[in-house]
Amino acid sequence: MPQERSEILTGLKTTTYDVIVIGGGITGAGIAHEAALQGLSVLLLEKKDFSWGTSSRSSKLVHGGLRYLEQMYFHLVFEALHERTTLFDIAPVDPLPFLFPTYKKDRVPFWFLEMGMFLYDALALFRAPKLHRFRWKKGTLGIAPRLNPNELVSSSEYFDGRTDDSRLVLETLRAARNRGAHALNYAKVSGFGKTGDEIRVVEIKDTLTGKEYEAHGRVIINAAGPWLEEVIHSFDKAHPRVIRASKGVHLFVAAKPGDSKDAVVISDSRSKRILFYVPWKPGVNLLGTTDTDYKGDYNAVYADSSDVDYVLDNYEHYFPGSIDRSEILSTNAGLRPLIFSEGKDERTTSREHRIIVHDPFNLVSIGGGKLTTYRVMAKQALDAALTVLKKRGTCPALMPGDRKEKLVTREEIHGTMALSKPATEFIVGHMGYTDIALRVNDIALRDRALAKHVGTDVRIPRALIRYFVEEEQAMRLDDIMDRRLRLSLTEADGGMRTARAIAAEMAKLLGWNALRTAKEIREYQTEADMNRRSIRSK
Repeated sequence: MPQERSEILTGLKTTTYDVIVIGGGITGAGIAHEAALQGLSVLLLEKKDFSWGTSSRSSKLVHGGLRYLEQMYFHLVFEALHERTTLFDIAPVDPLPFLFPTYKKDRVPFWFLEMGMFLYDALALFRAPKLHRFRWKKGTLGIAPRLNPNELVSSSEYFDGRTDDSRLVLETLRAARNRGAHALNYAKVSGFGKTGDEIRVVEIKDTLTGKEYEAHGRVIINAAGPWLEEVIHSFDKAHPRVIRASKGVHLFVAAKPGDSKDAVVISDSRSKRILFYVPWKPGVNLLGTTDTDYKGDYNAVYADSSDVDYVLDNYEHYFPGSIDRSEILSTNAGLRPLIFSEGKDERTTSREHRIIVHDPFNLVSIGGGKLTTYRVMAKQALDAALTVLKKRGTCPALMPGDRKEKLVTREEIHGTMALSKPATEFIVGHMGYTDIALRVNDIALRDRALAKHVGTDVRIPRALIRYFVEEEQAMRLDDIMDRRLRLSLTEADGGMRTARAIAAEMAKLLGWNALRTAKEIREYQTEADMNRRSIRSK
């Protein structure tokens, strides 16, 4: 067990936290960071791995929400565009050009789209990396030569952001921990202890060991995403419905020569929805997403054949003959925790968030929202929790926090590198930013044996696995393969050969025996197969 995790669990008996956060997705991570910035003691609890749920299964976009203009959600777009600008500066988010093609029979003509683009620029206060640009057919095909030329009129090119959603969560948590926050994954909330009506104790089950603990807090914030109601109903069974779970499926395909370097907006004229083609990781493109009501098991969400057909059918309209089902590397599926609204369907349900103060339970819930506005949601949720504390006269003194604290740096690598060139290029190119490579390099400099790669995969040094385990609490093979390396999405077989070598390395660090190591490999293989099942079935 990593030392930090062991110390947190041991210290629960003698610690009372100002804030306990339930949920280790982007909203929970943002709340933990915001609380730590203000000098509060905070504990975050996640029942699986950090970002395991919605926050590792998004469209990987940081954007204003162009389609919300048509629905007249101007305030939501303005807020998201403001946050987009900030995240470009402080977070692992890169500007990415988007191409929005228009065809003769499109529901939205090119001149109307241009009006929307001007409004999009204006709501961003003209602070996009570049302002939008109109292109006629020839210019459009120059950027996206595979695009269907039949009845193509023009396109609008604009900028939004691209990210690795899991990495954004992990870096936000790292910043929170650097400010003193505590975070535990595989710590399931199993119940609550009350003083009168007030919840003061959170009962925790360590799902890795089966041991049970209690955490004491002055106020609790429920940021459990799709599981928000499950938490609420554990202390208030009569509470009305809050969440509408919408399933979103993404396909990951190998990039080809001639693919557009711009992301491309794909309009589904039947459902009036928007899908995206996104160049995501080096050599890997993302296609998606779907938006359908979901009533199944929230802990086992997978793409089915109809989801894959829907995405491919829409992609085929824009890029005819460009991709065959057999070329899909993987899929993933997640749930959007939309706020339930009577009479609305999944497309028209607002992406705004909602905060609920549960009187007299000493607990605040937050649901809905979108990845881009997680900092706004975090601040508002924490403000609501602090209001609860002030009413009870237990609010501690706050510190002014730097809300634009940089989560990552983008400087070039200088100095001695113990890591090989393939490892450095992979960490910088595939995972993102140079400071991650520098953190791993520091480990390798202290022990040169850790600069060697695991198994036969020259991209992945042993030091990187140690970093994931000791600094990011990677406790299971799936934690590394799926949410840290993302090889489950970017390798045709889920990276099974590399997975076996990584499992062997994790076994040394975490004390696994042969049976446990084999179990980790087997369970990861099963999960990787489930994410490819819909590709094979037809």
